[in-house]
Amino acid sequence: MDPLSIALATVTLATAVKDLGEILQKLEQSFSKPAENVRNAEMLTTQVRQTLDRLKRFCDEQEEILSSANDMKVALSELIRDMESVYDKCSGIRPVTAKKKFYKFKATFGAWKNRNKVQSEIKELVNRVNRCYTQFMMFSMMRIEKRLVISSDTRTQTSNIIRNEISTTVSDERIIGFIGSNSATLSKLPPEIQMSSDIISNAYLRLQIDAINELMEKLSSTASYPVEEPMGDYLLPFQASPAFLVVKSNQFILRRDLITQALQIQTILEEDSTSLSVQVGAGALDSLASNLLDLDMYHESALIGAWAVKLYRTLVINHPTTYLPHLALSIANLAFAHQGIDDDVNGALPLISECIDIGRSLQTPSASLDIKLILPYVLSISASMTSFEKDSLKSLEEAEEAIRFFDNVVASSNFTNGELQIARKSVDDLDNSSNFAAQHYAQALHQLSPSSAVYYYAEALQRFSASLQKVGQFAEAFQAQQSALKILDFLVPFHPDRLDLDRARALYHVLEDDFRGFLLPTDALPMSQESISIFRKYFEKDRQQYGVELCDVLWQNAALLEKMGQYDKALLVWKEVTYLVQEVDEDRLPLTSALAKFSSALRLLERHDEAANSRRKLLEAYSHHNLAYDLQLAGQYPEAIHEAQTSVMQYRTLAFQEPGQNKKDLAQGLHLLSCILFNANEYKKAFSQGHEACDLYQSVIQDDPSILSDYVECIRLHIQISEFSDNETESIERGESLIRYSNKLIKIFPDERERTLIYVTLIHSRKLNRFDRLTEATVTIQEALDWYESVPADTPSAVVLHRQCLRQMAIVLLAQGYPEPEKALDTFEEAINAGKKFTSDP
Repeated sequence: MDPLSIALATVTLATAVKDLGEILQKLEQSFSKPAENVRNAEMLTTQVRQTLDRLKRFCDEQEEILSSANDMKVALSELIRDMESVYDKCSGIRPVTAKKKFYKFKATFGAWKNRNKVQSEIKELVNRVNRCYTQFMMFSMMRIEKRLVISSDTRTQTSNIIRNEISTTVSDERIIGFIGSNSATLSKLPPEIQMSSDIISNAYLRLQIDAINELMEKLSSTASYPVEEPMGDYLLPFQASPAFLVVKSNQFILRRDLITQALQIQTILEEDSTSLSVQVGAGALDSLASNLLDLDMYHESALIGAWAVKLYRTLVINHPTTYLPHLALSIANLAFAHQGIDDDVNGALPLISECIDIGRSLQTPSASLDIKLILPYVLSISASMTSFEKDSLKSLEEAEEAIRFFDNVVASSNFTNGELQIARKSVDDLDNSSNFAAQHYAQALHQLSPSSAVYYYAEALQRFSASLQKVGQFAEAFQAQQSALKILDFLVPFHPDRLDLDRARALYHVLEDDFRGFLLPTDALPMSQESISIFRKYFEKDRQQYGVELCDVLWQNAALLEKMGQYDKALLVWKEVTYLVQEVDEDRLPLTSALAKFSSALRLLERHDEAANSRRKLLEAYSHHNLAYDLQLAGQYPEAIHEAQTSVMQYRTLAFQEPGQNKKDLAQGLHLLSCILFNANEYKKAFSQGHEACDLYQSVIQDDPSILSDYVECIRLHIQISEFSDNETESIERGESLIRYSNKLIKIFPDERERTLIYVTLIHSRKLNRFDRLTEATVTIQEALDWYESVPADTPSAVVLHRQCLRQMAIVLLAQGYPEPEKALDTFEEAINAGKKFTSDP
């Protein structure tokens, strides 16, 4: 460290900041004269002054945190050196050799030969001061967050189930260079601190995205888009870019690069709008939107992606052949962004449908294969999204169309076996004809379009497999997944460092439970071990991004080892899963399941002391269910939710010990958790618990009729929760599911028809009405009224429900614009008359 830095380390923070202010004041004063050649530099220096003032105020406010930070003092020393350097260059004086002479300021402009040099030097100083201010702010926030983490014992309590508390010591080395973080440095910090850095950096990036959006809105309202001829990369033949060909940085580097990219775009947009290029802007915004998807910043990606699409639409008007492929891919990225927002594909489906239309329009004889490949690419995306919407048949149709595209391409290529280099001995090695076909297709597609077509075909096969799996065609789905593996095997030698992750994911899917009957365990085990090896490599590079997937393949491997009777090896894997799941998954339920598997493996090995010890730690919190109930009654919902989640965790762990009893306990725990979440207005989370709770109750109701009342309340609660869902598909599917559960229940307990089936039918009809599905709403409520025709209501509660059903029918009839409004009025009158014999009922 130089003498200045050593001296600075011995002074107070306030003194260092004060010295900076004095230097800046002298520099600012040097531009006070209204000389024409330095007006811009004067304004830039004023910006430095404003930022430095903010830095001083911030240091004053956070003195307790910053005063002991040596690395912050070093940052100040570097800034002073930069400021001195700018001062020397701009004033024309010789470098200062003695510090005591530094303050003898002799302003002169004679040495300033050109304006651009002056502006450049001061602009760099603006950036340097801004970075220093940002660095101080983030350092302070990180220190505050560290204190909060240390004071919280939530994560510690969870971690102590299986391991000791992690260290939360943070060294004084500089942890932030600018917004965006050095991954090597952050890897030394606890996960909580790393997460804080992510949050702060993402917040800053969101501000830049908002700024770009505002600039684009301003430009779109004040400037017209010029007609321009294609240039640069747009003059080159269009090339498809499969995901594996794009080198992706880790999250830390990507975040830093995105911030730089966003700031560069802002700078360009702030310049003279007449010099802006629409095609360059479209490409830059599309790239930014695509990269934002990799950070799961879906809202921001949609914001920027919408502008990219708008610009490409403008370009397509005059040059459709050049820009239509780019427009299609830009719309596809926008669809991904909309899907990522609240996991809802309603906004994405119309966009991807437009992509399919564009892809079909591009299937012309003169189009290159890379352009034609857009169609199967977007078809596979659409198949995935429609599957997400539970439209399995449409998903299968789109996936089949994507496969037919490649069938047609290969059929029209007319390659001979000699040209494809498929020797007879390789055919003998293939398992069956489908694998031979996969090899043949890979060779043909690679001749036509190296890598791109082959990779898209592998993706299409995997999507086809998933769609077949959804409709229960497991043999065909397994065969398609095997073919996808063969295609990836063909590509791996060409891209050994790029495709191993795709192969690992394909191996995981081919080993899923649905395909268990098509593979011998001895064949499956090496495949499982290979996928683990690949995911471990990526996990070491980015623990946050690949941790969950590593857990999944380890879980799969442990289950396979147990099936093969290799319990010692399975135990080691379960132990690793238990450790790992605590690091990568905040949800308690996976941890509980892992602990249950770990305890079960110990029992199988007759290591009963260890099994008992593992289980004892779970049983210590067995009373969380009752505590959650009391906290709910007290209105302390956050605490109640925590305790209910813990009770569910315990019940899952114990379910394998006494399945009959603990199934009931688990169902009651899930029902209580749903009830608390519902009362806390956490409707989406409450919704997610419904299916499992009802399924558990239904499975034990015949053997344990004592749960009838709980089961009825569970059904009634979840039909109410479904009313609060804005997702039409999920809400209606849940209603239909609860009607099925009710029908099964009343076969055993017919007296519960009104409390379950009729009540659920009424609420379901209301939901159908709310979503403007009036015909279905009419048919649904009529089913309830038909029952009352055969079994008249004879109790006050039954009459109330009957009247509600009649009113619902009248409301639906009116909403339909029924040609005979008297019928709706008659239904209202019937509802009134139904309750006359029970005068106490209003």
